[in-house]
Amino acid sequence: MDLALKQSFDNPVFYVQYTYARLHNIVEEAKKRGVEFLDFDSAFNEPIDPVERRIFNSIFYLNSILDDISLDYAVHRIPTFTLDIARDINFFYQNYRVLGEENPKVRTKRFILVKASLIVLGFLFDLMGIEKKEHM
Repeated sequence: MDLALKQSFDNPVFYVQYTYARLHNIVEEAKKRGVEFLDFDSAFNEPIDPVERRIFNSIFYLNSILDDISLDYAVHRIPTFTLDIARDINFFYQNYRVLGEENPKVRTKRFILVKASLIVLGFLFDLMGIEKKEHM
């Protein structure tokens, strides 16, 4: 019970909420700065880095996981998936520039990744009843 109340990365709920807040902060900062982005098609003319690809693949794989859960009721996959994608997102956050990226195609692609990840985490939080914290 102590772990559930702990506000540290040892607590998986805190960790995924922190990830959500990080993504939200990128979106808010982009609005504040008036960062310009290209259209979707232009952004994906650039090669996709393996870390970016892993996150995009996870996002696209979510539907398959939910289909499987509807058949076998193995709902433990939802928090496991959430924690796994949060780890990948945090690695991305620590190692890749989004708003400060000079190449507008790469910047746009990464921002799309951030927005998609934010939507997916929000959806997963709704499924699990986790509060979406925009700031931590």
